[in-house]
Amino acid sequence: MEKERKALEEEKRLAREKAEKEAEEKRKEQERIDAENKKKQEELERQQAEIQAEKERLAKIEADRIAKEQAEQKAKEEQERKEREEQERKEAEELRLKRIEQLRPDKEKIEGYIDSIVFTKDKPTVKDEELADFLDNLMPELQDFKNRYLEELEAL
Repeated sequence: MEKERKALEEEKRLAREKAEKEAEEKRKEQERIDAENKKKQEELERQQAEIQAEKERLAKIEADRIAKEQAEQKAKEEQERKEREEQERKEAEELRLKRIEQLRPDKEKIEGYIDSIVFTKDKPTVKDEELADFLDNLMPELQDFKNRYLEELEAL
């Protein structure tokens, strides 16, 4: 019986050692699998980070391209607007000069007509002081009248 008990104990010990060895092998296998999975996960995360970085780089390139196109378009439109305004200004100036040239003969006639307003008689001598003041004020007012209309004629 002692032999049987020792054999049974030996069998249990061997079974326990085998179980411990299998457990150790399973644990090592699990550690290896976990390490492999961790490595795969890290590689996957690295690839995803690279993909995200590439997406961001491409998005920035696209945004820069769009901004450049918009800036170029705006500059082109601004240049076209300036050219159009300059052309309109030139055309308006040409029309103004043409009109001045067309009006010149008639303006000269009117200017001569206004200049022809003169008093052919000498200023009369009057005794009444109020009438004398009236005459003294009349001549500058008539000259101002002529000058004002000559200026208005020039502005046409």
